[in-house]
Amino acid sequence: MAELTPTHSALLELREERQGMQEGYHFLDEKRLVLAAQIMRELSLYKANKTITLFIVYFEMSFYNLIINIIITQVKHNNNFIK
Repeated sequence: MAELTPTHSALLELREERQGMQEGYHFLDEKRLVLAAQIMRELSLYKANKTITLFIVYFEMSFYNLIINIIITQVKHNNNFIK
């Protein structure tokens, strides 16, 4: 910061600069809170989508397992019938 002479106008300039800095700080603090809330919403959506995806994979695996068991049963039944 440049050297200032201790005058009333210098004091007023410093107060104005300080006020601007405080407003900027409060503005950035509000933005930080908005961003944190958005991150929490995105995280919640990610967790929900991850849960749904895992459910779908589990369901598909169960379905394929059922199909395989049906095929195995059919093959066993046909083999017993032929003998």
